[in-house]
Amino acid sequence: MVSVAVDERPQERAINRSGVLVVGLVAVVAAVLRLGPLLLRGTSGRSFAFDESVYFLGAQHLWSGSLPYRDFVFVHPPGLLVGLGPATWLAAWTGDATALLVAQVVVALIGAACAGLVATLLLRYGAMAAVFGGGLYAVWSATVLAETAVLMESVLNLLVLIALVLLRRRRCAAAGVALGLALTVKLWAIVPLVVLAVWVAVRYGRRRVARFALGAVGAASVVTLPFFVAAPGRMWTDVIAFQAGRPRSDTGMSRRAFFFTGNVIGYDLLSAAVWFTVGVILLLLAALPLVHALIRRRSPARWDDPAWWSALTLTLVLALLWSPTFYDHYAAFAAPPVCLLAGYGVHVVAARMSGRIGGGVLGAAGVVVLAVLALGTLSVSGVRPEQPTGLADAVAGRDCVWSYDPALLIAADVSGDQIARDCPMFVDRYATAIAEVDVTDADLDASLPSATDYQRQILDQGRGSDAVLITGAQLFELAPETIAVLREEFSFDRMVGGYQLWVR
Repeated sequence: MVSVAVDERPQERAINRSGVLVVGLVAVVAAVLRLGPLLLRGTSGRSFAFDESVYFLGAQHLWSGSLPYRDFVFVHPPGLLVGLGPATWLAAWTGDATALLVAQVVVALIGAACAGLVATLLLRYGAMAAVFGGGLYAVWSATVLAETAVLMESVLNLLVLIALVLLRRRRCAAAGVALGLALTVKLWAIVPLVVLAVWVAVRYGRRRVARFALGAVGAASVVTLPFFVAAPGRMWTDVIAFQAGRPRSDTGMSRRAFFFTGNVIGYDLLSAAVWFTVGVILLLLAALPLVHALIRRRSPARWDDPAWWSALTLTLVLALLWSPTFYDHYAAFAAPPVCLLAGYGVHVVAARMSGRIGGGVLGAAGVVVLAVLALGTLSVSGVRPEQPTGLADAVAGRDCVWSYDPALLIAADVSGDQIARDCPMFVDRYATAIAEVDVTDADLDASLPSATDYQRQILDQGRGSDAVLITGAQLFELAPETIAVLREEFSFDRMVGGYQLWVR
């Protein structure tokens, strides 16, 4: 009998091509859901949220020669301000608003890359697992909300996913670098850094975890040490003490659980007890791979990837539930391991279903779930603050315009010019206020008139400005003495959208 050699390379190439198609499809869907609303808003007007405006204005200050912590309040590590350097350089050519819009587009593409990386990590479990896990990241409202604005979660997720890909290839030092860079963006990155360090230690041993740790410490030090040396006390106060001392918000466990469910059903349509129960069920499902590994009494060195994804998910979610503050986009921080577990779960269910019919039913059910989640995302993705048109014309010819909200200065294309003129302004007036009054968001407005240092800063900044943009509601946040100075030194000029323009 003559043996015939079979060339398996065509089959391997076919598998590789199908994997590329799956990853590409997931990334395209994610890009469309993120870029669509962004580009529509970009053609119809300015739409910048407070947080992203703070980050962009802080980056403009940094790249104009001021340092966070030493020269202005900034309550996060400096990594995002450093990374926004190219956007601030672009602003000199295109204007501030266009540069921030371009940064939003880049963040949207980062989100698409994250969805593609989730699918890539799941390809070993089959195309259906990759499509569902990557698709979940693509359409989940938490990730879309976090990746249609210049927020920190998108960068954290990208670096965590890169670290997971690198660990699969045993490139432990490079994975450590990725997570060290993540730590320079937001302190929450300490959670995946610790979990993955344990993973590396038990799976690959001491030498590789030492490389991992060296990469993380080295990357974090390169970015943060120059700022710490310039202002060690202020950096500690802003980044560590401020975050550790923040009062607990009124966002309870049930509402936090709701933010993980995709906005398919409004929070008020179900009781708090139901949402809490849903959260517990989802948490138990996420724990299954880890529980399975523990029941089988496997050594952690022999745990498969899903068991570690489970450990990472539980740690991240519990950290988010324990966090003093919680906003709707915070759930995105747990998205990478959650979506990986979801894709793996589809693989497990598919393995227990027989025949093409069962696989077809499962595939159809997965498509329906993703479609429903996408509809939930579309229902909330357009809910954004909008700056009024005509801002640039209204403040034309003014040297220094003061505003509570940096988004107004960016939308008017004057933030960069005002920094160059050394105009007085808050970079983050919210953090400045919270640091003094130490109350929750719900009680903040009522507390501000009695915040003496905060009011003094407003007076000093107002006296160095020749125009003020403020809403009627924001006037109630001013002390009577501050309002008196406003009325003595300025006169009302006109309304610009919902904002009052006062000029000298």
